[in-house]
Amino acid sequence: MSVRAFSFIILFALMGCTPHRQMPGPELRDPDIIQSAEYGEIAVTSDGVQLPLRKWGAERARFVVVGVHGFNDYGQAFSDFGVWLKPRGGLLYAYDQRGFGQAPHKGMWSSSAAMRQDLSEIIQLLKQRHSDVPIYIVGLSMGGAVVLSASAEGMVPDAAGLIVVAPAVWGIEEMNLLYRSSLWLAAHTLPSQTLTGAGLEIWPSDNIEMLIKQSRDPLVLKETRIDTIYGLSQLMQEAQDGAEKVTQPLLWVYGAKDAVVPPEPTAKALARTQKTSAFIYYPDGYHMLLRDRQNEKVYEDILEWITTHSSTSPHQISMELAVSGAWVKGHKGNTPVKRDVRK
Repeated sequence: MSVRAFSFIILFALMGCTPHRQMPGPELRDPDIIQSAEYGEIAVTSDGVQLPLRKWGAERARFVVVGVHGFNDYGQAFSDFGVWLKPRGGLLYAYDQRGFGQAPHKGMWSSSAAMRQDLSEIIQLLKQRHSDVPIYIVGLSMGGAVVLSASAEGMVPDAAGLIVVAPAVWGIEEMNLLYRSSLWLAAHTLPSQTLTGAGLEIWPSDNIEMLIKQSRDPLVLKETRIDTIYGLSQLMQEAQDGAEKVTQPLLWVYGAKDAVVPPEPTAKALARTQKTSAFIYYPDGYHMLLRDRQNEKVYEDILEWITTHSSTSPHQISMELAVSGAWVKGHKGNTPVKRDVRK
């Protein structure tokens, strides 16, 4: 076989195996929240997709929090935080994003645009319901990337503030060339192939009991399509690039023992938000900070920020220090480090 013939075979193979997307459909209706016997409520998007909407907390709330869950997880990830907020005057809503939990097209990537649009519509619906109290958005990992990129595009203007917990900002352009090339090739040749992450020895939390419970939860995805990983890498890049366009009050929290999102892209994106953000760094924190063993400390810090919109120990973090990631590598001790990185 000639080299030219072989090249055509490869080209046609790639054309037939592009990454799959469950793109949003045409606008069919006004977004709405309807009652559900199974979930309590369902958010119905403008293209007719039904997203389970769970809630916890005080009915006569002083503030509302909207939770945006992480990769392969679903809205139940916020249950402990929601219960904790109830006696403190908070009401927390969390929805299952497309492709996750009990939302449609489980395991399929829905596109970054669809995820941002869903968040925008849900915030608008909840603002209509709770017009007299401020609404804050908390994004976990992938959810943090959705929040950052949606804010950068001006899609959540009704949010009084944003909280991103270990946001996924390790975009495809931040990865080394070998990893980036391998991911692109796999997504375009074996898009439906699934990976489990078995053998990676990555601990996302020190809360072993929680991790065991999560491993037994049928709504938590255990296998991931390669094209879904590729879609996530693109969303993460959009969050990284869009960080400097975020103008709303922003709290960024991160743990030194995060083995999922590396410190270098985290520091790079954080430096881009320095005009708007406060930063809390936990020396003993893992990736799943809201469910780590020290989660109540994180809850307290988030509540304090919601109440005051600032850190309790404000001082500058230099651009050089932030970009180098030295704030992660250099700090020792067990006390959270709080920085107001606004100029």
